[in-house]
Amino acid sequence: MTKPVEPKYDIKAALRRQTLHHHSQLHLPRRSYWGIALVLILIALLTIQLSVSFQQQLRAYPATQAWLSLLCQWLPCDHSANDPYQTLRIVSREVIAHPATTNAVQVNVTIIHQGTQAIDFPVLGLSFKNIDGQVVAQRQFSPHEYLVDNLDLNAGIPPQQLIRVSLNLVDPGNSAVAFEFQFSTPPKK
Repeated sequence: MTKPVEPKYDIKAALRRQTLHHHSQLHLPRRSYWGIALVLILIALLTIQLSVSFQQQLRAYPATQAWLSLLCQWLPCDHSANDPYQTLRIVSREVIAHPATTNAVQVNVTIIHQGTQAIDFPVLGLSFKNIDGQVVAQRQFSPHEYLVDNLDLNAGIPPQQLIRVSLNLVDPGNSAVAFEFQFSTPPKK
């Protein structure tokens, strides 16, 4: 009878060595740690830069208020937080050819006041811009120019109230491809 040949290495020991060998190859070189750290720093700087650049747009979202407050402690920010009209949001807007007058447009906008207290009606600014973003026409409307008769100017805009505005204007021309609204404080009486 021949004696069974015993393996030179135990299978379990070989698997353990193989496993240890594979784990040792998974370690990242020291250079990779610096690369990862650099990428994380660049992402943080980009986030800060975008937050500062688009802070007006971000203020529309209540979830960003804490982040912007913290950021503005360290960086120069636009402190329009005292602007009473920051709670006004445009729900819908459109410019259409006037249904009854040639060379005229009708601008329709619906605004909602998302604050908790009534505010005075703002001066409504409207700018038409060309494809390069340059203003080709603009005008400001006082509250008594854009409000309909059934709204009380002295009562202000109540919270959660939709305000519909319709303006009839001379057509700004074919170069006007975009339009923008601004809200500002009316002059004191």
